[in-house]
Amino acid sequence: MSNDAKVIDLAHKASAVLENTAYQGAYTAVRQRLMDAMVGLQMSDAEGAESCRKAVKLLDSLKAELDTAVSSGKVAAATMAEIEARRKNPLRGIFR
Repeated sequence: MSNDAKVIDLAHKASAVLENTAYQGAYTAVRQRLMDAMVGLQMSDAEGAESCRKAVKLLDSLKAELDTAVSSGKVAAATMAEIEARRKNPLRGIFR
């Protein structure tokens, strides 16, 4: 399996996760709980606020990683399609 094929496969899997309603609901619920916890902290609880902030950043990083995988797959698919179109071009060997 070529590298582009692996990237495309990963993109399909990441897209399936992102489109999954269970994932979407869990992501939204967890993020909201973290934000609510951060809002409910005492002003003096800097350590608790930092922990909540880090958790939100990690959760957002997970989603961003999946989004990046989907985008990379789209680019790889377009690249593979272009290479295939060039390969099938009847004028391919004429101008070399």
